[in-house]
Amino acid sequence: EKNRREGKEIREHLQALGVYRESGHEHFTGCVVVPVLDAEGRKSEIYGRRISDANRSKGAPSHLYLFGFL
Repeated sequence: EKNRREGKEIREHLQALGVYRESGHEHFTGCVVVPVLDAEGRKSEIYGRRISDANRSKGAPSHLYLFGFL
């Protein structure tokens, strides 16, 4: 809930990671999201692939990346 302290803390953390945009919208809306591992097996980025054109505005990419999130 937006009026709960715990929810606010989680949203702020997700925004700092880049998962939530400053507008409050999710970066990966309409995507299947998977972690990408580096050569040592550590999570190094997030990859999102749009699964429906309905969630895609004109000119929006089908592939989304969030580098260096951890």
